[in-house]
Amino acid sequence: MHCGKASKITSSTFYNLWKLTVYRLLAFTIAIGMGAAIVLPAIRYILESTELKFLLTTVKNLGQSIIHGEDLSAYGPAIQDGMKDFGVLILSKKGNIALVCLGVVVALFFGEFLKGLSSFTYGNAVNDYMSTMSNQGFFRCFFRQLPRAVMYQLVQTVLKTVYALLTFAAMLYTFIGLVPQLQVFTLGLVYVIAIVMFALYYTVMNGFMPAIVVDNKSIGSALKTSFAQLRGKKRFFSLFGTYVVSLVVCEALFVIFGLITFGVGFLVLPTVISMYFTALSFVFYYHFTDRKFYLDYDHIVIPKALRKEESLLNEMDV
Repeated sequence: MHCGKASKITSSTFYNLWKLTVYRLLAFTIAIGMGAAIVLPAIRYILESTELKFLLTTVKNLGQSIIHGEDLSAYGPAIQDGMKDFGVLILSKKGNIALVCLGVVVALFFGEFLKGLSSFTYGNAVNDYMSTMSNQGFFRCFFRQLPRAVMYQLVQTVLKTVYALLTFAAMLYTFIGLVPQLQVFTLGLVYVIAIVMFALYYTVMNGFMPAIVVDNKSIGSALKTSFAQLRGKKRFFSLFGTYVVSLVVCEALFVIFGLITFGVGFLVLPTVISMYFTALSFVFYYHFTDRKFYLDYDHIVIPKALRKEESLLNEMDV
């Protein structure tokens, strides 16, 4: 039910799509450029190493074996040996490791930070639409809300970057450690871990941005509000289940739409998906705080707590 409402709001605010897409492509280019300027000089010795070539060849052969349904038992030890040799190579030049780590962190941090500024702007657009069916303009809202957006996104970027790195580490550990035992099913387990971890993050942080935008709360108060909304199993599993289903469906649509549009969808769909998840967080927040909101000019969603009051008002002769 909430998914349908979020989809409706997303489609009704599609006029922001091209602005968000262009902005995010520019932000992505800037972040990659900043990271590459630090990383590329530091990893030249790695790119030309025999250890890396062996590891890439082994992974390539693993993929082909999975496709052809061949025995995968030999690949676990091979990958582990390759990773050990590769680790020795990397540790031989600790200064380069520090530069690579710095470059990756810079790219991830600034990419997520710059992208998130547009998400906060779109969140304000969603709130305007849901509350008053108004539109103050994307770039006007961007610069007007920039101070609050910067503070919000600094916290969000730190939390999300750390969480994403921990999730990736868990996925990598699972893949390397369980390939010999589970073989082809390891990829499925890694996928499940990714979905569960990111759904959990979206669930916990669901009310963070809406609390700032809708109720003008401070960063600390907004985080407390987001955590407080998880009280009760019903609320938690409603949020978590919705985000799990949404992530799976959105990823399937991303792949299918990207393929049938010969790659164009891969550029546009990430922004559409981000718009949908932002709208979904506001739908949940409005629901949890008993607020009515517009779906369009003809349909208003009224929570149960307000329906009796609305019914009495409609019966009055005014």
